[in-house]
Amino acid sequence: MSDLHDENRLYPALFALHQEIHEFSKNLDNLTQLLDIQKKLIASVMEAEEEIRIAKAAKHDPSEWQYVRYNFLCLGDCLVFLYIDRFALKQTFFNVDNANPKQSGGFLSGKAGLAAELTVLTNAISHNVPAVLCDLTNVVRYGDICLLGANDPVPIEVKSSKNKDARGKRQKKKLETLTNFFENDQAENLRGFEGTTFRTAFLTEPKSFDKLLVTAFTEAKENGSAHFEVDGCLRFLITTTDEVGRSEMDILFDGVEPSSSLCNFVNQLKTNMLWGCYFPYALTLSEPDHYAMFVRGDISIISMLDLKAFARIFSVDGGTVDIEATEDVLQCKISFEELESDVGTPFFIVGDHMMNRMWFDFLLPSWIVQNSRDMMEKTVRFLEAQTVKE
Repeated sequence: MSDLHDENRLYPALFALHQEIHEFSKNLDNLTQLLDIQKKLIASVMEAEEEIRIAKAAKHDPSEWQYVRYNFLCLGDCLVFLYIDRFALKQTFFNVDNANPKQSGGFLSGKAGLAAELTVLTNAISHNVPAVLCDLTNVVRYGDICLLGANDPVPIEVKSSKNKDARGKRQKKKLETLTNFFENDQAENLRGFEGTTFRTAFLTEPKSFDKLLVTAFTEAKENGSAHFEVDGCLRFLITTTDEVGRSEMDILFDGVEPSSSLCNFVNQLKTNMLWGCYFPYALTLSEPDHYAMFVRGDISIISMLDLKAFARIFSVDGGTVDIEATEDVLQCKISFEELESDVGTPFFIVGDHMMNRMWFDFLLPSWIVQNSRDMMEKTVRFLEAQTVKE
């Protein structure tokens, strides 16, 4: 089942850093350790980059080393997520002028401005401001250094020269747009969407079922596989077998029509380096053995969402839930019949990014739906207040 045929020589360093980051998470004021972890990450990332160059020069497949490099950057993501809210960090991953992810940073090795960036990083930490080198992460795609001492991330650029070319000026403008959005909680035409985009705080903290996942990992490690279900509509199969057996899949789909279900092989999202700005699996999987098995591909996560059960269970309290799932779209529409007026029935769309957090962040479907209901009610109250003012 392993994603890679042989044990990569950098795996021991990867797994040791994973453990060190979880130890560091117990005392985020230890900024000396924060800097030390980043120095170790830089060394390992550069070593992987050199192997990628060698493989490409020899016309060999570099995917093994690209995957290893990616996992070190995922550890860099962990450092940022320990300080900053996951939904704020989503903003640092996407473009400000369209809905696409922003292009990621290039290789660290050979980067002209790296020495200057490290100087600024060290200076920030010496002044008791937690900071991370942006190119050590997958998620922070603006600026060179990200300051982590406030509620929102603060990416900053490190000037390597006084003169900026056209690309540099565009990057600066995009960073200013992002910074203004964080400061004002609103922006015009953000990501290409017409009108004003507002940012509001969630009324409740995200609720995860990560403890169920950890328990299932332990059971699968001992018995070969484990199943569990959350909220009556989302099921998981955790398995260490080389091939998923029919009996295991039968349990996963028991009583569910395949045509009204959505199945995800979560390992493929990880192996294809598509985790994006979601909560890092290196943080979710705090047990060293669980993390190592998942990285190596020695354990698999398969999710199955029962679409009919999802719509039925959450169509309550004056709201009707409809879910659309295709190869390209996964979204949930919540219609609020109790708020119907001459204008029509108000509705709220839960987009695929939030829906995908069920198997990236392992968030409860019930929290995702209830959070959307709360946001809708909050929006209605806001609009009513604006009408009264006018």
